Amino acid sequence: MTMKATLAHLLIASAPVFGAIPFNCNRGVSLQIAIDHSLPGETFELSGTCSGPVVITAKNLALVSHSGAVIDGGGKDAITINGPARLQLNGITIQHGSNGVTASAGAQLTITNGTIENNSLNGIFLAGGSSATLSGTKTNENGNNGLDAEASSSVILAGPYQSKGNGVFGININASSSLTFTQAQVVVSGNTLGIQIGTSASAFISDPNTTISVNDNATTGLTIVSGSHMVAFGGTIQATGNGFHGVSVDSKGGLDLDAAAVLTASGNKQDGIHLEETSVLTLFNTTAFSGAPGVTTINVQNNGINGISILTGSNLTVIHQAAVNSTGNTADGIEVDNGSSLTLVQSSITSNGKDIALSFGSRGDITSSTVGTLTCDASVILRNYSAKCPL
Repeated sequence: MTMKATLAHLLIASAPVFGAIPFNCNRGVSLQIAIDHSLPGETFELSGTCSGPVVITAKNLALVSHSGAVIDGGGKDAITINGPARLQLNGITIQHGSNGVTASAGAQLTITNGTIENNSLNGIFLAGGSSATLSGTKTNENGNNGLDAEASSSVILAGPYQSKGNGVFGININASSSLTFTQAQVVVSGNTLGIQIGTSASAFISDPNTTISVNDNATTGLTIVSGSHMVAFGGTIQATGNGFHGVSVDSKGGLDLDAAAVLTASGNKQDGIHLEETSVLTLFNTTAFSGAPGVTTINVQNNGINGISILTGSNLTVIHQAAVNSTGNTADGIEVDNGSSLTLVQSSITSNGKDIALSFGSRGDITSSTVGTLTCDASVILRNYSAKCPL
């Protein structure tokens, strides 16, 4: 046994059976050696700066710090959890890795009050049916993505979470993976693209107290694409100041807003909300089912092009206790084109460049709503509205 292994063994052997094992990374003993000699279920209380990489395989452990300990990857993956292992991280900064934390092959990860920053690829990377629960955590200034879940992995965001200044996505949920927001306060800003739900992935807002802010990203704030779907059962989504669209639902994507959820898209350079390629946006609230007495609402204001664009066979449906308010957008309050459809109730579309514009085989069903101006060509079918096309 090497001197370092002996030191680690003595350190572990002298620790209280039911308490955390104190481990000062500045004393020259490798954290990896200590982990290799640990028993399943043990907790290390870290201090100082620990050198990675750290690899955990088929063992349940906790790494905690009350003094701001750092795990530095030195250009390699800082922490790797592989296989049926559970790792808890609490109060630790993970930096300067290739990936900050990698979990694969069914690994389970819990991060509380952690900071994963300045890694050359991803802050957190999940693959192979792995899972992560994050609370009070930041994934900032990573080269690619702050958080990337692939290959049927799952993420739960509970409590505060921040993902800022990443080179590509703040959050990327991809390839049949899932994302659940529960009692979450999420801020995703200053990335190239804020949040992407892609390739048959899913996202779910589970409660009225969740807030998601996708602000000031270089392109689009929230993208739901390639057969993916997001459901908001209550909660608030704010998409403001993004360089392209606030929210984009593309390529057979879907977004359902229910239970008095509120989506606000304002001050984006292009569209507040953009739908295309047979995608769907649905607003509804049946209070007997949801228990939420309010109105499910979309507010789109002061966007650089349209409040809402509905293109290439897509549709926006507003039914039951729901409404759209669109005002102050430079071009159209709602644009409907190329075989798309619009169903509106109890909505207000006023004071835009044009308020509602329908064209090229689109359909509109508008009831109990205030519309400043409406234009449509001879190919449009319009129901429950006083005027007939073309206008």
